[in-house]
Amino acid sequence: MNSNIQFNELIEEFIKVNNLMTQIQKRPINITEDLKLSTSMIHLIEMIGNYPDSTITDLAERLGVTKGAISQQIPTLRKMNLITVTQTKVNKKNKLISLTDQGKQVYNSHNSLHKELYDSIQEAMATFSAEQLITIMEILKKVSFNIKEYQAKLSGKD
Repeated sequence: MNSNIQFNELIEEFIKVNNLMTQIQKRPINITEDLKLSTSMIHLIEMIGNYPDSTITDLAERLGVTKGAISQQIPTLRKMNLITVTQTKVNKKNKLISLTDQGKQVYNSHNSLHKELYDSIQEAMATFSAEQLITIMEILKKVSFNIKEYQAKLSGKD
């Protein structure tokens, strides 16, 4: 198969995955009758749960969003008693973000919600060799890097 055709098919598939993820991101999720969160907030809670005591910068890098996007969600999550924010002793500018007990419940609920999806993806990926999985990871990292570079170029932040 021609490499241009393969590349175009790869891009089309990537766009499909991106569009599906975007559709999911737009839907608020009812955690309880009283608690409804955006998908971006839930993913931020997931990242905080996975990496306790992270800084806003750490979380932004892991999620591939701006520090401003994280900072905008912090007051809402604090008000809902889902996270705590503490200053580091070394650098007062750095704030460490952690989950409260209620935040941990949301984190656990989210993990349960995705278990079926993640299990099916892992089952499908079990057919790939370790080398193939490493290649997939390298491709995703390169795509991510190039998208960031392209965004920086478009915004004039070279």
